[in-house]
Amino acid sequence: MAVAIIGLPAGLKVPTDMKQLTDLREKGKIAFFETRGRELVLYWRELAPKQQIELTVDVVADVPGKYRGPASRGYLY
Repeated sequence: MAVAIIGLPAGLKVPTDMKQLTDLREKGKIAFFETRGRELVLYWRELAPKQQIELTVDVVADVPGKYRGPASRGYLY
């Protein structure tokens, strides 16, 4: 299993309906997702060697401004 943890800057959040992420799961682009504070966690059951995945995830700006988010990272689980 592969995991990608995407750090979200302070003024941004994932939309509460999570429709876009649910659609990605139903289409098989991701296996599972969850949010933890300022992080979006994406899971894949399997990835081929050197496989690249591109996803677009819309976020909502709650508070306008310039912010930095926590580091994003990926690893095998």
